[in-house]
Amino acid sequence: MDIENYADIGFNFILCDDIGDQQQIYTGRGWKFAGAHCKSYNKQSL
Repeated sequence: MDIENYADIGFNFILCDDIGDQQQIYTGRGWKFAGAHCKSYNKQSL
C-alpha cells in the first residue's frame, strides 16, 4: 500500500487457504466501501 500510495487495501474481503486445508476469510475494506479491484462492478456484485 505504501509503495503504490494506496489509502487502503483494494479488496473488501480476502479468502486464504491456510496450512492444513483450512480456509480463512479476512475483512479488507468491508461492506461499506467499494473495492478498488473492479470499479465497474462494485454496485452489482460482491
